[in-house]
Amino acid sequence: MSAISTRVRPASAAAELPGFDQRVRNPVEERLVCDLRSRIRSGRLAPGTRLPPRRELQRLFKVSGVTVDRAVRRLIADGFVRARDRSGTFVAPTPPHLSRYGLVISQSFQSRFVQSLLSEGKRMEEQGPRQFPAYFQVRPGEASGDSARLLADLREERLAGLIFLSNPLYLDSLPCVSGFPDVPKVAIVGSTGNPAITAIHPDGEALTRLALDYFRKAGRRRLAAVTISQVDVAWADRLAELAAAHGIELRPAWALGLDVGAATWHRRAPALLFQGNGRFRPDALLVADDNLVEHVTLGLRDLGLRVPEDVEVVAHANFPLRPPAAVPVRWMGFEADRILQACTETLERQREGKAVPERIEVEPRFE
Repeated sequence: MSAISTRVRPASAAAELPGFDQRVRNPVEERLVCDLRSRIRSGRLAPGTRLPPRRELQRLFKVSGVTVDRAVRRLIADGFVRARDRSGTFVAPTPPHLSRYGLVISQSFQSRFVQSLLSEGKRMEEQGPRQFPAYFQVRPGEASGDSARLLADLREERLAGLIFLSNPLYLDSLPCVSGFPDVPKVAIVGSTGNPAITAIHPDGEALTRLALDYFRKAGRRRLAAVTISQVDVAWADRLAELAAAHGIELRPAWALGLDVGAATWHRRAPALLFQGNGRFRPDALLVADDNLVEHVTLGLRDLGLRVPEDVEVVAHANFPLRPPAAVPVRWMGFEADRILQACTETLERQREGKAVPERIEVEPRFE
């Protein structure tokens, strides 16, 4: 008996198939691709199942051999099926709708955080079976480049879920969100504002507490801190509160926000922070963003301060990657593999119809 024994949809119903693109030149081929893909996604054609021979597909779908060949080649290219020499064509063990997770990135550049996720995603791909294609500059109003590629992959059902590294304020306005409500989604943010999109949250306050605990145990009492200027100034106020609770002083002049896009200016920040001597100068430095570490530590070295004798330095990193540092630092941060693991596990639970929380915390650690 054929693996495809149910009634084949008529051509008039083709547009109702998931992923059917009415702009294609050959709607007959598109109907065949969508029908087979729908059967694979639903489990009616399970992983490892052999597709019927070409002639049987011709008969069942009332199409030519050329159309069958083109449709099967498309499914092979998309990863849904595999050809095994003369044994036939089989559903892939891990088709893309079960194993391919899109990283949706709003910016065009690769921050160190993005680099760590891409690097870890590549490592996980080598171990198999998951894949993590990246889409850059996916923003409202952007319809070309990676945005167009993402929409095409969603229409062709080549993704198991989406992982957003985007501003949560405009997530709902993205076509890849509003146009595909059934695709599982998470975002690496503090809150999404959308109960259908789980927030995977690297806990920044836990990171701060970890650093303050370390400074207190090291006998440090005067803290300087730098972060990127894109962070709200309320971060410094909260840091001062937490520092005071640890018996550590953070004066307003000892907290700076630096433009992540002006790296060479970062080198001058320590000269502002470490003026004076003795109790008038900080004895601890928190570099709260890994994009600042290289040039800030160069500036610290320029001052001739001894590390850790004169100043103890704790710096943020996105493990397993670490930025260059010109002085000894104690590294702390989040593990990219734990973040991606939390994302994929949550997406799998969504796909299976299981309950998921609105937010999942990822805890930091020292290296």
